[in-house]
Amino acid sequence: MGLVVWIIFGLMVAITARFLRVATTIALGAVGALLGGLVGQVFGWYGAGHSLRFAMALAGAVTLLILFRHILRWPSHA
Repeated sequence: MGLVVWIIFGLMVAITARFLRVATTIALGAVGALLGGLVGQVFGWYGAGHSLRFAMALAGAVTLLILFRHILRWPSHA
């Protein structure tokens, strides 16, 4: 019976770890998008409603996620 409990506990830990990784990825993407969107406005490349802001936000999010993945050496699969 003890082995079954440890297997169930291991599965619960694995599910929790996977959720935390997804939550971290979402948070990093949001922060990167915010930074990327604000960089262009600070440098005066576009205004608040310009469509280029979306591209900069996307580039900021992708850049931050790539940097974070290389720093922590995350595997490429989720």
